[in-house]
Amino acid sequence: MKKIVMTIIAIGLGIGASAQSFESSGKIATTDLVKKGDKVLTMEEAVLGRNLSVENKTYNWRPNTQQLTYIESKAMFGITPKTKKAIEIINLEEINKLIEGKLSVFPRYKWLDKNTLQVVSANKFYKLNIVDNKVIYTFDIPTKAKNFTPSSGDLFAYTKKNNLYYCDKSGKQTEVTSNKDINIVSGQAVSRSEFGISGGIFWSNNSKKLAFYKKDETKVTSFPLLNISTRTGSLEEIKYPMAGMGSEMVKLGVYDITNNKTIFVAVEDFDNDRYLTNITWSPCDKYIYIQVLNRNQKEMMLNRYLAETGEFLNTILEEKNEKYVEPSNALVFLKSDNSKFIYTTNNRDGYKNLYLCSENGKVDRITKVDADVEFLGQDKNSIYYLSAEVSPIENHLFKLNLNSGEKVQLTKQSGWHSAALSSDCKYFIDNYSNINTPRVINVTGTNSKWSRELFAAKNPVASYNYGEITLG
Repeated sequence: MKKIVMTIIAIGLGIGASAQSFESSGKIATTDLVKKGDKVLTMEEAVLGRNLSVENKTYNWRPNTQQLTYIESKAMFGITPKTKKAIEIINLEEINKLIEGKLSVFPRYKWLDKNTLQVVSANKFYKLNIVDNKVIYTFDIPTKAKNFTPSSGDLFAYTKKNNLYYCDKSGKQTEVTSNKDINIVSGQAVSRSEFGISGGIFWSNNSKKLAFYKKDETKVTSFPLLNISTRTGSLEEIKYPMAGMGSEMVKLGVYDITNNKTIFVAVEDFDNDRYLTNITWSPCDKYIYIQVLNRNQKEMMLNRYLAETGEFLNTILEEKNEKYVEPSNALVFLKSDNSKFIYTTNNRDGYKNLYLCSENGKVDRITKVDADVEFLGQDKNSIYYLSAEVSPIENHLFKLNLNSGEKVQLTKQSGWHSAALSSDCKYFIDNYSNINTPRVINVTGTNSKWSRELFAAKNPVASYNYGEITLG
């Protein structure tokens, strides 16, 4: 019992539940207790983890460069994999001067390209050129706007109550939908955000079309929730489709920015209470792909539609399962051949694997492993993915050549790894832990054995005296 409890505590503290290969004794791994302190871990510390969380440091790739960026001492610094000296890119004082603000901490940001930062602060959206040190434009996020979704072409879609709008960078607002009935909702997530659904707004790649969910919740029962933020508490109703009762009816609309017209995709599979999941635009924006799932979740059709008219073109593949089918991943088109895409499912071979598909329905399994696989990136010839194929409690990064089938394991240390690839896929940030390593962050080359440590976290429980932790 003591060992089991301590294993749970170790996982909760972020010490890492990853391990080495199985030993003949049946043990997977055991903690190194050569160095242990005198403190006794209290239940409060074990549950709440106060002052015992593992240190972390966030690194981001600057687009189309081999530069890593990170925030430290109210400034952004950049460093390349093989240079040790970091350079300051921009600091908080300079950002405040650009946006005429009084920020006390470095704001939330996102790289748009190698010279451009997107910064959001106090309901304002800033696009900054950090090379020329100037503001490209400032955009005021509309009052009460939700589901704010920028496009790649300086257009912004958002919802207000149950309707969808978009505006340009000057703030000119255009109404996309005009639903009067509160049971008709546009631009929001549907199906309780299951099956990979995380939003209800889908810009085309060229920003000329805007796809969106439209749901009719008329048949869905209301469910009361207690809002404890009010002084005496108050009830607020939400729509919740109870099992066996009426569900929402979902459509996919496509709004054309040039003519202000909306068409609806002609989905006719199954009944009207079907699920429309993992909406994907083709790279050319000519087609929309939808994984259509029936209400009992036992059958799914991957369909292709014409974006201009909503016309059904063809069913690329089908999934059936007597228990359930759970589509959870959007399609990823190959950069080297836009007529082919990577499809993810756990329905065909027992684990979530990657499959290479063509528009005419040809399906080939890419990853042939008995473990769940997560697609991470691609270059001209290869894909990169994470999986636990080495051990159920280890996660590693692999490189797989699509032409030769050659596979290389890129992470060598035992443990659970997460990774982020540079734009050219020549390097990756490797963040990992194992049973004796709280956290290490390396930058590593994908075509060589070269690696460099960027950060190593101290063990937050090094001064504590606790029992042996064994996985096995």
